[in-house]
Amino acid sequence: MHKAAIGITLCLWLLWQPEVSLASQADAWPGDWPMASPESQGFNSTRLQKLSADLMARGTTAFLVIRNDRIVSETYTPGYNRTKPHGTASLAKALVGGVSLMLLLDDGRIKTGDPVCPP
Repeated sequence: MHKAAIGITLCLWLLWQPEVSLASQADAWPGDWPMASPESQGFNSTRLQKLSADLMARGTTAFLVIRNDRIVSETYTPGYNRTKPHGTASLAKALVGGVSLMLLLDDGRIKTGDPVCPP
């Protein structure tokens, strides 16, 4: 699998975790969230650092991993930080489409070889 696809998949997987409480996150963000080591949350810190470096080399300006209401990894390129607004352009459409596709594939409702338009 392509490294960028792995990063996007990881981010989508993290966003889709049902135990995350969005209300509590909104109240605490940006400065009150506790930090946690990647290993304490089931991640490999070396792999997260490599992923972050790869994404930054491709032009990503921010990489944030949150698990169990704890910041596990937070990296910014020079000139960016957690308080600087980041433009997302059409990111929301891509996330909704990607998550929808993953769920449909996982549920078996569609397969990778299915035609786009049935005959």
